[in-house]
Amino acid sequence: MNIKSGFSILISNLFVLFISSCASAQLLNGSTLSLIETQTVVNQIEPGSILIIGEMHGLVPVQAQQMEILNALRAKGLKLALGFEFFNYTDQKFIDDFRAKRINEVDFLKAISWGNISFNFYKTQLLFPDAQLNEKSLGLNVPSFITKQLSKGGYDSLTPNQKKLLPADFTLGNQGYKNRFAAAMGDHTPADKLDLYFESQSAWDDTISQHAAQYIEQHPKDVFVIIIGEFHVAYGGGTPDRLTQRLKAKNLYPKIITISQLYVGDLTADQIQQEITPSPLYGKRSDFIWLSGSPIKP
Repeated sequence: MNIKSGFSILISNLFVLFISSCASAQLLNGSTLSLIETQTVVNQIEPGSILIIGEMHGLVPVQAQQMEILNALRAKGLKLALGFEFFNYTDQKFIDDFRAKRINEVDFLKAISWGNISFNFYKTQLLFPDAQLNEKSLGLNVPSFITKQLSKGGYDSLTPNQKKLLPADFTLGNQGYKNRFAAAMGDHTPADKLDLYFESQSAWDDTISQHAAQYIEQHPKDVFVIIIGEFHVAYGGGTPDRLTQRLKAKNLYPKIITISQLYVGDLTADQIQQEITPSPLYGKRSDFIWLSGSPIKP
């Protein structure tokens, strides 16, 4: 049996499982696409490791998978820190106050200008780190008014104070990442706009990576878990690449493990195969791929 035939059989079997049970979920090795258990991932994570989880936003099974692996890491006795795309590093005081119950949820969400996705999808994760163990939850992202301005006028249009909110050595994502971004944006996007939009996209990855690297440098024995949108993680070109480069500049080389969480409930077997099969251009999508077939919301 050749590899392509093996992939086709695997995907067909998975698709049958998804149809027969809308709540089913499958965790795959990103290289071989073989089915594995959560503990297989956990066994690879030791003190000082970094786990980057790329999610599809606003889905109950996605949150359940995140809590499953967080609880497994806790059961292993690891000290954890969580970093989030969904919270800005400039709002860290509000995050700390909410976790310490110095402000209530309504005031917290108002203070950070929370968006349209239900906070219920991230509240449990935000509160998961144990304050008694000195575990932290961190906002990592740059304020949205910076990325909006980048999309309109680019880096040179930022004021000096706005530029200070980005890394001093702000760096765009690599060419492979830009190629994928261009494909996602489509042919209708003018080249000049594409460059501006990619600056905005890169600002997320580079700012998140800068603040993650700072924490890792200061807490080298913690397991740092980053929860972020899946496109930033897929094929390693976004956040994983920028984080690796920023850590390298600090002469730090921790193990980085990536997981892509994909909802495939509305995809055909062929579409699922296309999403998870390693790319001839970019390689495997992630170290591990976690599929789910239920879009149920709270």
